[in-house]
Amino acid sequence: MQNTDTFLPDDQNNNPIQTLGADDATVVSVSLGGTASAATSMPVSYPGIIEISLSEDAYVAFGGGSVQATTSSRLLNKGTYVYSLLDGQSHFSVLRLSTSGVCTVTELR
Repeated sequence: MQNTDTFLPDDQNNNPIQTLGADDATVVSVSLGGTASAATSMPVSYPGIIEISLSEDAYVAFGGGSVQATTSSRLLNKGTYVYSLLDGQSHFSVLRLSTSGVCTVTELR
């Protein structure tokens, strides 16, 4: 049976596949450097959903206006991740593991 209630693609069992669109007008870009980036505002506020893309491995921290990534922060391998923001996560900070690069954060909706 074809899914006719939505415009979403269907899986093999004809259930809609949940998708989110990236709002390119909200892209925030931060350099991955040898010192943690300053706390940078998220492109969306709680309860938003973000996509974070890393060109290189990096430590990433979410929090308030004074958040700072450290070597004890979440370590993410280069790639793209999706997170649902928790209350109070208005900013992010990044710190490269070993190689400089770029981190982008985009609102998904």
